[in-house]
Amino acid sequence: MTSHTVEPEKSEVNPDISTINGWTVKKIMVLMMLMLIMMSNYLDRLIMTILQEPIKQDLGMSDLQLGLIVGPAFGLLYGLSTIPMARLAERFDRITLLGAFAAIWSSLTVLCGAVGSYAQLVIVRMGVGISEAGAQPACHSLVADTFPPRQRGLATALLGMAMPLAGFLAPLAGAYIADVYGWRWAFVCVGAPGIVLAILFRLSNKDPRKQANASSGTNASTPVKPNFLADLKWLFTNKGFMLIFIASASASMVMTSALMFTASFFLRKFELSLQEAAIVLSTGLGFGGVIGTLLGGWLADRFSGAHGQSYMLVPCLGALGGGVSYFIAYGVETWAVAGIFVVIASIFSSLKNGPNFASVQTLVPAHMRATGIAVLMLAITLVGTSLGPPLVGVLSDWAASDAFPAALGDYAEICHGGSDLAGELKQACTRASSNGLQSALRFNAVLYVLPVSLFLVAAKFIRLKLD
Repeated sequence: MTSHTVEPEKSEVNPDISTINGWTVKKIMVLMMLMLIMMSNYLDRLIMTILQEPIKQDLGMSDLQLGLIVGPAFGLLYGLSTIPMARLAERFDRITLLGAFAAIWSSLTVLCGAVGSYAQLVIVRMGVGISEAGAQPACHSLVADTFPPRQRGLATALLGMAMPLAGFLAPLAGAYIADVYGWRWAFVCVGAPGIVLAILFRLSNKDPRKQANASSGTNASTPVKPNFLADLKWLFTNKGFMLIFIASASASMVMTSALMFTASFFLRKFELSLQEAAIVLSTGLGFGGVIGTLLGGWLADRFSGAHGQSYMLVPCLGALGGGVSYFIAYGVETWAVAGIFVVIASIFSSLKNGPNFASVQTLVPAHMRATGIAVLMLAITLVGTSLGPPLVGVLSDWAASDAFPAALGDYAEICHGGSDLAGELKQACTRASSNGLQSALRFNAVLYVLPVSLFLVAAKFIRLKLD
């Protein structure tokens, strides 16, 4: 087995883009196109946040089944696919790969509108998860090849804005289309534009590696002969990376659970319409997410110091504020107050979006940046996303069953999706379902103590080379 020599990083800015440590039009254009690709990636994923309840009613599902769709059905395959996809990004043209992946995940999202059963939806969402796994490693390695270390916090945060922007659009568009045309057409309308974007992206961009090969003396991450085992050994024996890995897994577990079930909470607890719940969710994910993402990137860069410990302290602060805000949001009695705290929670939770990925891009050697992001995505998806939503689903079903009047029978058998119920029985099911989800989400908010503690430990030991 061969080993890789890690050389001190100078500047990752290609000479044909800029020879000074500043932002240029070319840099901005590259970043904007990558943001659009990631927005398509997140739109196809976040559309489930507002369509869960209509799908549940139509297909007669439990909260556990909802958790399995947005959790393991997507996250398990996503997580397992990130490393193979990253190895492709290390060796081949990343622009071509991204265009192909975007066309596939967008087509599969359209196909979600044609499913006829819960099992079919699970299978198609698995396909979406596999294809979307190719986006993060390639996008982040492209950003790292374009921006120098002390610009990566903000640049990565700007790329991370794709999620809050998609989070703003997905609930609003999904709710409106689902109300007017049905939930199936919402998948079609969200997925179809991604196919067009994939073609435009491929035609209008070039991989920096090609530019590097055409220019002498460049420091872009030109492909090297890969040694997968050596790269994994480097990652899993590096204390700083492993601390980021574990902290990110715990953060993803609690934050994804809150994200995926908050709209359902407002629909059940406050009996809002689908479009009213979408406004609350869009304001939180969009407005709150944009503010939190930009603020987190700026704070991490501004207070990075000699060793970049701010890149862990900012996510720690975000997890603390997010957990407290969500706990309050799920306990108040009016939807307006709950909505305000959801927005505040979104701001805090989004502080990590830039610093978390930027820290990995700066920590790992240039030749394995895509692999570093892929392994981090294992923590975020395979561990966090796959465990969090099903846990909330199980707790919600259990608490709902406990809250359901025993005299009326078994909650699971009677209430299922609730579409065929009426009168007192329907009211009992609705009330039990609401109370169950509220209890599960408040417990999930308490679990935010895990990422708070782990990011704090990471900040104590992490040492980043910023010069």
